[in-house]
Amino acid sequence: MKLQLTCLIGLIGATFSFQSHAYAQSTKLDQYIRSITVDSLPGAVVLVSKKGVVQYAGAYGIADMSTMTPMSLQTKFQLASSSKQFTAFAIAQLEQAGKLNRRDKISKYFRNLPRNLRSIEIRDLIHHTSGLPDYYSHSDICFSRTDETNQSVLRFLYSIPRLHFSPGTGFEYSNTNYVLLALIVEQVSRLSFDSYMSKNIFEPLGMNETYTATSIVSRLGVVAQSYRTKAGTQIPFSKTSCDQIQGDGGVFSSAHDMKLWFDNFSKNLLLSNTTKRNKIFRAFHLKNGTKVNYGYGWFLTTQKNGRSLYHHGGGWLGYHHSVVYSPTDDIWVLVLTNHLDYGPPARVSIADTILTLAQTEL
Repeated sequence: MKLQLTCLIGLIGATFSFQSHAYAQSTKLDQYIRSITVDSLPGAVVLVSKKGVVQYAGAYGIADMSTMTPMSLQTKFQLASSSKQFTAFAIAQLEQAGKLNRRDKISKYFRNLPRNLRSIEIRDLIHHTSGLPDYYSHSDICFSRTDETNQSVLRFLYSIPRLHFSPGTGFEYSNTNYVLLALIVEQVSRLSFDSYMSKNIFEPLGMNETYTATSIVSRLGVVAQSYRTKAGTQIPFSKTSCDQIQGDGGVFSSAHDMKLWFDNFSKNLLLSNTTKRNKIFRAFHLKNGTKVNYGYGWFLTTQKNGRSLYHHGGGWLGYHHSVVYSPTDDIWVLVLTNHLDYGPPARVSIADTILTLAQTEL
């Protein structure tokens, strides 16, 4: 699918620095992005930052086809699984404050668990080594006739007949893990997940356009609608019964606010550098010593050029996103989209291409 470039290098706001010279139309990056644009269709927002300075930002295509509202850098998206980095960050904050330990058994927080679940530790949830099945594919929670919540996933936890493997002995990505982490955040902090995130992450960073799915804050501004194509027509995705579940997803944010989130890591604003280095961007090891390249809501891999790469995608009902960080170059790449055609492998290919061009041109 292609997108129309409706706004290139728009104003990002006074809350952070913006590279004044930006990209000229003749640059390879600009040429690449223009090559995937088309008129008046659901689109994307792209942001590239290096060493804390925005090098490229653009809003492409349409956020809402019913009103033909164009994308902007303030357009908010459901971040889907890219939300996991926020949930894990909250856990890291609470551990740094001495309010929990990643080696705590989850039975400390969820009483009367079936015996086969009692050995699961918080760190197993963080790194997807719990063996818990994914509630999305192993229950009807997202296909219910009534609205479901995190408590629905908790009830699912008590109904699990068996784990897919013994905790700490394997890796399997499961959204259940991060819903449970959100519930642990609530228990430890004695705040709702939304309140904790707002008071301890969003507000301190000035992320005024960011909220969770259950927020009662007035949602001013444009929220992108997501779409799929059927017989040449753009069809909006409908609400589902699990839209209010959070922890594994459920954070809404904009490119403007995500830049502030990236700065948080560069400047160690809300966590110490030691905590960030030793937890957030660090691989985990199974009981047999096998490395698991998944940190606190981040996949930890290596580019073909040997540089470390931290990244996470997000996909939910036509929303498809990529968040990529190259620590060697201190380059962040953000791609937010609102059409099903940008699902894997498209979103991965787009983000990889943008990062490679940024590494060679910036």
